[in-house]
Amino acid sequence: MIDGAHSLGQLELNIPSYGADFYVTNCHKWLCNTRGSALTYVKRELQSQIKPLVVSWGYQRGFAAEFAWAGQSLELVSTVL
Repeated sequence: MIDGAHSLGQLELNIPSYGADFYVTNCHKWLCNTRGSALTYVKRELQSQIKPLVVSWGYQRGFAAEFAWAGQSLELVSTVL
């Protein structure tokens, strides 16, 4: 688990090369995004073990789909790296 804190936008990232199972960082500081926006990387082999706290339309449609919407009012941009 790597806590990238304010690295996004400051460093060139090649997350898979770090060998970490998980990488988290926020988007609000250097990307001038809203607080609460973040990026979470999960190694492909572990994605089946991670589930969102809010179950929505993407349930059982794969990792990216399960995290694409948090409930009905907030759209999250999700990318599987």
